[in-house]
Amino acid sequence: MVTKQAGAAAGAGGTCFDLTLWSSTQTAPAGLTVPQGWSVMTTTARPCASGASAAIATATSVTGSVSWDPTFGFNLPPVVNLDVMLMFAANDAGVPATAAMNAQLVDIRPSCP
Repeated sequence: MVTKQAGAAAGAGGTCFDLTLWSSTQTAPAGLTVPQGWSVMTTTARPCASGASAAIATATSVTGSVSWDPTFGFNLPPVVNLDVMLMFAANDAGVPATAAMNAQLVDIRPSCP
């Protein structure tokens, strides 16, 4: 899972956008390129406040690309590259219509072994 925080300073609120991929034989949504054997599991918006994990909106579509260097076997990559646009329907939660996730070499390794 990759998270982008938008809005207030880290830990002080704002909206977080989560993009979760999973190893799957499902086809990625039209307009989204992901590595072979991977697909989107969820794309959501949620409060960034400490302990908040419930989604307040789910993206209606996601376009762009997620990539990483080739890996051997089922080893997960240590970093990913994102150029993704999340689109959300009109809502009362204050989630914007679009949210861009653009970053290179995002470290996705677990913080604890």
